[in-house]
Amino acid sequence: MRSEFTLITSASLFFDSEQYRAVGIGIQRRRPLFRGVFAAVRMLSRSVFGNLLLVCAVILFYGALRSPPDGRLFQFGMSRNNIRVFRRLNIAASRADWNDAINGVPLSFLKRLSVMLSWRHLRNIAFVLTRHRSFSPFAHIQLVITGAAWCVFKQENFSRTRCVCVASDHSPVVMALLHVAREKKLRTCYAQHAPVADYFPPLNYDLSVLFDRASVSIYARAAAEDDAGRAGSIIVLPPFGEDATMPSLPCRPSYRIGLCLSYLWDPEGVEGLVLNLLDHRAVSSIHLRRHPRCRASLSKLLQNKRVMESTAADISEFSRQFDVALVPNSGVTIELLHFGIPVMYVSGTDFIKDDYYGFVRDKIVPAFDPAWLEDPQKLRSFFGEEWKKRFAFFDQTLIEPLEIARARAGKAFRDLVETPLADFRKG
Repeated sequence: MRSEFTLITSASLFFDSEQYRAVGIGIQRRRPLFRGVFAAVRMLSRSVFGNLLLVCAVILFYGALRSPPDGRLFQFGMSRNNIRVFRRLNIAASRADWNDAINGVPLSFLKRLSVMLSWRHLRNIAFVLTRHRSFSPFAHIQLVITGAAWCVFKQENFSRTRCVCVASDHSPVVMALLHVAREKKLRTCYAQHAPVADYFPPLNYDLSVLFDRASVSIYARAAAEDDAGRAGSIIVLPPFGEDATMPSLPCRPSYRIGLCLSYLWDPEGVEGLVLNLLDHRAVSSIHLRRHPRCRASLSKLLQNKRVMESTAADISEFSRQFDVALVPNSGVTIELLHFGIPVMYVSGTDFIKDDYYGFVRDKIVPAFDPAWLEDPQKLRSFFGEEWKKRFAFFDQTLIEPLEIARARAGKAFRDLVETPLADFRKG
């Protein structure tokens, strides 16, 4: 039982953290359906039998469980952001054919049933989950998924797999996959897919491909606090397709505002903000952009003709539709700054704690103040030469051509996957 105990113990340190539990609270407030789900989980988590039922339900019905592909590389990350990161890394390595390794093969229902026959694994995981029961039902769900995924991967055949590459180092399925991969002495790679928060776990990979030096610094602090010192090679590969442009603000009496909506957006907070912006004499129009996973109705926000929802295919296209961006807790902050858009952070528009990523704290963006729209020179001054030095920490393309970073990261990743085992261990 030592393996599953170690895994769940490690996962609980992350999922039971105050910051992660706050995400669960936001989901519950944004999607009331989860209140019933969380209540059921809270009840079932109290017993070994209840946790066994939860684990079995995940094994049978959770779509993110996958089998490794028939090749040396297994890249796992189910979101569009994850997949985009893998494709960019594969192109940098001049191995577009590795895109076939992304997310492997869907787990068949027969294979799911076969996992259910591994009674010893199921029983052990249920016992450990009961012992490590989280008082947060959202956090406990993550532990259940972690345990269920471990049961699946323990029975998978990784004989042809040489390297496991992941793009979200704190999702439950990934935690289980990495745990099994390390037990099997497989090489591991982490490709960053979003900004890093201070409470993320330390790096523990043969190769980590990070967005920027800011992420390197955060992970270094995490390793120091964890007394880990386990990080292998670290390479910086900015998540862009071109070099950065310095933010600029046009000289015009009124501005088009780009307003990004978080997945966990607060309707009341956003509606109040939109009304205040419409009353502001410096605002000519408001262009809304949803988080990719947001499916909520925006009809109440779109009643005024000056408010419109953007249908732009990507952030680059969206950035050409407005002059100033107002952004909640989101990695889109860095993307918009990269495209030369002045960005301000707006609190109270999502159910996540203020300045989640520390962008205001680090003076990468200012907190939104309507008065800045009446004094554009103040906003221009914020994004000056001193800001450029700070932002280069988050976007290296300001000081180094992107092609250099691509070549360096591509070689490192290609060597990780292709180097024979004896030479790899020697290196």
